[in-house]
Amino acid sequence: MIYWNAFNYILHSNPIAAKKLYEHFNTMERAWKAGFKDLLKAGLNPKITRKIIEQKQKIHPRRQFEIIQKHNLKITTLKDKNYPRLLKEIHDPPPVLYYKGRLPRPHETLIAIIGTRKPTTYGKHVTQILTRELASRGISIVSGLALGIDAIAHKTCLNSNQTTYAVLSCGLDRVYPGQNSKLAQRILKTGGLISPYPPGWPPLKYTFYARNRIISGLCPGVLITQAALRSGTSITANHALDQNRDIFAVPGEIYAPQSQGCNKLIKQGAKLITSFQDIFEELKIPNSLKQKDKKSSEQALAMSPAQKIILKLLSLRPIPFDKLVYLTKLEIDVLLSNLTELEIQGLIEKIDEKYFLNKN
Repeated sequence: MIYWNAFNYILHSNPIAAKKLYEHFNTMERAWKAGFKDLLKAGLNPKITRKIIEQKQKIHPRRQFEIIQKHNLKITTLKDKNYPRLLKEIHDPPPVLYYKGRLPRPHETLIAIIGTRKPTTYGKHVTQILTRELASRGISIVSGLALGIDAIAHKTCLNSNQTTYAVLSCGLDRVYPGQNSKLAQRILKTGGLISPYPPGWPPLKYTFYARNRIISGLCPGVLITQAALRSGTSITANHALDQNRDIFAVPGEIYAPQSQGCNKLIKQGAKLITSFQDIFEELKIPNSLKQKDKKSSEQALAMSPAQKIILKLLSLRPIPFDKLVYLTKLEIDVLLSNLTELEIQGLIEKIDEKYFLNKN
């Protein structure tokens, strides 16, 4: 661990070089003690080899590892059994992962949920609904702890009593962004915070790139609920394609800037998603919550004709109350009483005093 960590200060942005060293020398300690010619024999080019020789003079491996221990961080490397299996299979897996809490377990099914930092009301509620549907069926959620869609996905997953994992773009001696510090503490109760960077590493442009690569690498599929045309989300989608991961996207308004990224991805071949079942079918995940499905069926049988009409009209998109009056042809007092009953049952949600949204 000591020498893996030491090399990570030098080769954090060149995981392929670190992998070559391990495969050639069998231990990173032997690689650390190797000279210029021996490093070249490992398959490194002269530029990287010179960088290693120069940087080694500035790094004391045991002292650097003491910093890891000081911050109570755990560490796993490519050679370890607990290193996430799917991530290890990508072309350029990070040689070292630092983490707090725990790493995903081999039997866990993970789905990444990502999106814009400035979601619309539609984007927020789509994310809540799909996250709740997945989490309530035993799916653990991976995201990047960013503001907006990422934070909503983490919070909704936790509120559904399911595990979530956050991949950070900086060292784990800090939380970025700082506004999500309390959320990070909640995540640690059952899940984990993960980073490829040692303590003290700041969030920089290239570190977000690496973070996004890990988010998609950890999961068989990536769900994008709302995204602009040019964003970090599109970069993650590109990583997912390179890693042979499934990409799922929620359609949005054609003129809404926050949805243009998702709409473009769908045009390019991403799977259009309107419910968790679309993801389950694509990834061949069995629906593990049969009891919940049975309960939903029982609720459906007990509904009044008016309630069935209302639920049929409501979709992922909120509908104004006056439009519901027009579409259902129900008297206002009858519509209100049925909406109240559906809300009590937890089947719909009132938004801004005038919209109602199907939560199933």
